[in-house]
Amino acid sequence: LMRQLPEGGRRLTVMTFQDRPRAVRFAFNQRPEARGINLIATVTYLIEAGGSTMIVLLAASVLLVAVAAERWYAFARFGQQLKAALTDRPVEGWFADTIRLPLPTDPQRAERVHEANVLRAREVLRTRLPILATLGALSPFVGLFGTVVGIMHAFEAVARQKGAGIEVVGAGISESLICTAAGLAVAILAVLAYNIFNTFMGRYLDRLDLAWLEREESVE
Repeated sequence: LMRQLPEGGRRLTVMTFQDRPRAVRFAFNQRPEARGINLIATVTYLIEAGGSTMIVLLAASVLLVAVAAERWYAFARFGQQLKAALTDRPVEGWFADTIRLPLPTDPQRAERVHEANVLRAREVLRTRLPILATLGALSPFVGLFGTVVGIMHAFEAVARQKGAGIEVVGAGISESLICTAAGLAVAILAVLAYNIFNTFMGRYLDRLDLAWLEREESVE
């Protein structure tokens, strides 16, 4: 099936295998409308090649981006408010309810308040991070499952077609491997985001510990 893109675009070729689109070959065009069609063609190709497994992985990638963006904004706000609190500047109400600074003058009470600050800060910062950990752990297996199913379908097609050679098997296997690649991509990004946010959380908690130690030194 050959389809002509808008004026100035290039051809979009769809090859069919057993009455289903199995591969898409396209070239990116500098025109914005052509890029939009190419993007749709790419998503269509991924879904057709990976089947329902690719739909799950695409949904996981959208969830990954949403969680990472929300956590990045939350961590940035928390860091700004923590810096303001440690320098005796006004803070927002939600931060004042979470982190109580400055610490009391009584040593025992100050230690209890500090421990409560650390626990509350960890609870706030760890929100939704388990989602990233789950995506990083499960996405490769979901992709592998899609690959196995795709290979099974490829050999089943070979069995139904007389005289089918390595071309048929190779095409089916290469397309099914897209699921594994997509699963690994989602997992790598999820683990990377999870480690980055854990690193920032450790730094913020270290700042709270340092503020408490500095207070203890000043009292002594």
